Amino acid sequence: MLRHVLLAVVFVFGLGSSSLWAADIRPDHPKTYTVVKGDTLWDISGRFLTHPWQWPEIWHANPQVKNPHLIYPGDVLELVYVDGKPRLQRKGSGGKTAGGPIPPLPLDLIEPFLSTAHVIDEAGVDKAPYVLSFLDSSLIGGPGARAYVRLLPEDGTTSFDIVRKGKTFTDADTGEDLGYAVRHIGRATLVRGGDPATVTVESADYEVARGDILIPVDEITFPTTFYPKSPSTAVDGRVLAAYDAFSHVARYQAVLIDRGAADGLAPGDVLLVDNKGRTVRDDLGPPVEAQKPREVGGIPQYGRTGPVYVTLPDERAGSVMVFQVFDRMSMALIMDSTRSIKLGDRIHSP
Repeated sequence: MLRHVLLAVVFVFGLGSSSLWAADIRPDHPKTYTVVKGDTLWDISGRFLTHPWQWPEIWHANPQVKNPHLIYPGDVLELVYVDGKPRLQRKGSGGKTAGGPIPPLPLDLIEPFLSTAHVIDEAGVDKAPYVLSFLDSSLIGGPGARAYVRLLPEDGTTSFDIVRKGKTFTDADTGEDLGYAVRHIGRATLVRGGDPATVTVESADYEVARGDILIPVDEITFPTTFYPKSPSTAVDGRVLAAYDAFSHVARYQAVLIDRGAADGLAPGDVLLVDNKGRTVRDDLGPPVEAQKPREVGGIPQYGRTGPVYVTLPDERAGSVMVFQVFDRMSMALIMDSTRSIKLGDRIHSP
């Protein structure tokens, strides 16, 4: 089912989270770092670690600090070794007077996607209420327009999201339909029940049209805490779509991937992204013998095949963090990108 989610996120690196590997320290890491306004925990972690989500593995809590995962501008962080293991500890503190604790990442980057980008399965589309017509016989309507809606349940719900069905997505490996992406169009309020029911368009990002779907505004609470971590099960899938981009995306943009809760994904899971290797023509190497002879005048001829095509290996492009999970698909934010991330790129567990 489609879920309308309200953002209420506090993103922290949990001291109690576990990792399946030892922290990988960057060879060019600084010995100390002074936190400045505008920093994020992810960025700071990336200064010391090859994999920023391994933050809990190197944090060493000072006994006098009650909340060691809360870092403030002015704090001085130092990398030390305790019993031969790397630890990051607070050497000096800027204090709370320097401002609030730094966030793990700019949360305002996620909020628009939580409120406007959703997924709905085929059964949900078939049963969903839809706009049949408008009061003045128009084909479209904006804020203030009266619309007639069919199949609206009489369950006391009075506030609805208006969405529009988009592209059908399929599993890159099996070809199985996973669901539809839907675009948030606006918000409507019930005026009169019945079939058709009457609603008023309260707000609209786009013009409301006949056939647009109404979804009750859920009161489902979005997880208040993300713990960046490796998925609990092995995940291997593909990038399906990019939001607010045509085909190429980079850091802090959102992508839709073809794995979800049914595949063991959860909010906070970190996945690696590899550019899919291109297939190129090889006209430089020696010719390859044909596997089967061809008949020429009844005589087998073992000619040369050509041309030869070679698939190049996949190349690491970056990492993403899952922040919204549906049954068969998920939305993820690109946390790091060394190369442009494209549709069809592979996503997989670290």
